[in-house]
Amino acid sequence: MKIIRPWDLARQLSAVVGLCWCCGCYVGLGSFDDQDSGDPPNTSAGDSGDGHSDDEEPAGPEPLCGEDSLAPTRIWRLSDSQHANATRDLLGLTEVTKVKTPGTTADSFVNESELFAVTGPMASQYATAASDAATQAVASLDTLVSCEPAKGDEACAAELIDRIVPRAFRRPIDDQEREALLALYREGEQESFAAGVGLVIEAVLQAPSFLYRTELGAADAQTATVSLDAYELASAVSFLLLDSIPDDPLWAAAEDGSIADLAVLEAHVDRLLQSPRGQDNLVRIYGQWLGVPKVSGLDKSDEHYPEFDDAVAQDMATELVTVLQHLMPAGTLADLLTSRTTFVNERLAALYGIQGVTGEAFVEVQLPADERAGIMTGLGMMAALAAPEETSVVHRGLLVQELLMCNDLPAPPPGVDLNDPDLDGLDQRALAEYRAQEVACASCHNLIDPVGLTFEHYDPIGRFRLELDGQPVDASADVPEVGPVDDAVQLMDRLADDPQVRACVTEQLVTYALGRRLGDADECELEQIEARVEEAGGALAEPIRAVALSEAFRLRHREDQ
Repeated sequence: MKIIRPWDLARQLSAVVGLCWCCGCYVGLGSFDDQDSGDPPNTSAGDSGDGHSDDEEPAGPEPLCGEDSLAPTRIWRLSDSQHANATRDLLGLTEVTKVKTPGTTADSFVNESELFAVTGPMASQYATAASDAATQAVASLDTLVSCEPAKGDEACAAELIDRIVPRAFRRPIDDQEREALLALYREGEQESFAAGVGLVIEAVLQAPSFLYRTELGAADAQTATVSLDAYELASAVSFLLLDSIPDDPLWAAAEDGSIADLAVLEAHVDRLLQSPRGQDNLVRIYGQWLGVPKVSGLDKSDEHYPEFDDAVAQDMATELVTVLQHLMPAGTLADLLTSRTTFVNERLAALYGIQGVTGEAFVEVQLPADERAGIMTGLGMMAALAAPEETSVVHRGLLVQELLMCNDLPAPPPGVDLNDPDLDGLDQRALAEYRAQEVACASCHNLIDPVGLTFEHYDPIGRFRLELDGQPVDASADVPEVGPVDDAVQLMDRLADDPQVRACVTEQLVTYALGRRLGDADECELEQIEARVEEAGGALAEPIRAVALSEAFRLRHREDQ
């Protein structure tokens, strides 16, 4: 097919389409300014369905936690993974060109809407990704269209537009948008049917209504508190639970408005969470929270740890993902922190000291109860939280303080010498004792270091050890907010039973799911979600499930009312 570059595509679109990258000024194809597309009745999620007369002031939904608990209406860009998944699912592709938001990494546990803006470099990436996807899609026209593309029939192109564009935009399209896309098809069809379809796909994949999610509520709402409309709610649920566009049943519930019924919404939430894709997405979320994606890229000293190589690093990442997959259907946070079940191949079995495992295949094993407790003490996490040649009390302690105890600790103060030659040769406990005596360091390290010291039984590649340099390893510590413990196994057992730890993890997952930082006004809603998590016994899926059913997820505050 003819490849249309971004500048060529812009010229082709100029007569029929107005594309603008900045939120709030969209006009033309896929814009947000005019979406009166004949929405079905009862499309406002949470509406009672009793209606109002023309001269009656609508009351609007009344949030249990008050209007201050609601986020303002917003428009936010798809995350990089959502963009890739949506492109793949829309067109039935197996591989797509991925975009990368500047400043993000594979293990970033970030989903805040204000961080996702389209810049010049991002626009170029989107153009390339759209071109690549269009090329792949038209290479298999027989699977893309339901008619006979050899005829070059405009009706065939129109059928394709009517079928895929509403799914791409996550809402019905209007006549103006449909005609703009048909005009673009006619331009490309002068070369071939495939070229015309390719231009349409490129335009759709760069349209604001594909790249952005709206949470604006009904356009004619006159109240300050608004419910997401049925399409917005279906989109929000799908991107949270599948990291992609709505599947067929969810889309049908948006089209007929039934998703506004909380019982219907709950049924879809449970269905998606229990589906293979929903389970995979939960594994992805927890994996990002733990920093799993960075494990496969670990590097260790060849001199000190010759048994560690790229294959072992990848094995460790696979082990972590497999453990999450094993726990996700019915597991709890306590299981995550204390389970002795893991999955190893021959290489990892050797590092764990397990006999009888051979080959590349991963098999289920039980780890010694006095050596390991949960995912935090596994090979991958311990190796990730260590330097290439030595362990790190700081990194290990900081992770637990932030992920499980919600103590947000600042960076070292200016002027602190982190490479003092007088400290060379000191072991981790001696370094911790030194930091405890330094005024500039003590306030933070008296929280971090005791936790980190409990992990000293694990060497820089995660192996369990009882001795270091011929001396017994001392992994005991008096951990703030926990008390004296003998080692990390005892620490994990204590934390697993702590409701404050469950509340801490829940708050982080709620922040991620809502796509914004929480404030004092969120305390009421957060308490309700935490109560649901407690009622569910700390089930790993429950924080995400509870968010999807919450008012904070379904309602918005319109600041112009």
